[in-house]
Amino acid sequence: MNTLGLICFFATILGAYGSCSFTFSDELKQCGELHGFTDEQVFHHYHHGYTSEEAPKFNLFVECAWDKWGFLLPGNKIDYDAIRSNKVSDFLVTGVCNDVLKVRETHPFLDAVNTCETTAPADIRAETIRFCITKHFKENISK
Repeated sequence: MNTLGLICFFATILGAYGSCSFTFSDELKQCGELHGFTDEQVFHHYHHGYTSEEAPKFNLFVECAWDKWGFLLPGNKIDYDAIRSNKVSDFLVTGVCNDVLKVRETHPFLDAVNTCETTAPADIRAETIRFCITKHFKENISK
């Protein structure tokens, strides 16, 4: 392998690693400080869940983040169009790193949002929809 090929290989590996490093955005940092979470704790909760004692605090953290991102309407109703806008990365919303380079006919994140919007009751919390989107997003990218 020539030098240029080697540089490209390592740049791809390091780029994928960097793109999958969960670090709070400014909005998430504010919400984390307000509700007592670090980026490592949130990433852990995204992937492994949380105890029933932690649930109320984590729900408030997600609602704080979604409010700052513009994902909530008055009364904490979910604004699915804002979620679909791609203003916030899929990774920050779900904690799922879609680093597999694949040509797709569909949009896994948007499809997940659409599925959750269709099946959700009207009085659902942000964390429940975040979990739903994450679940379907994982399923969609593994297809």
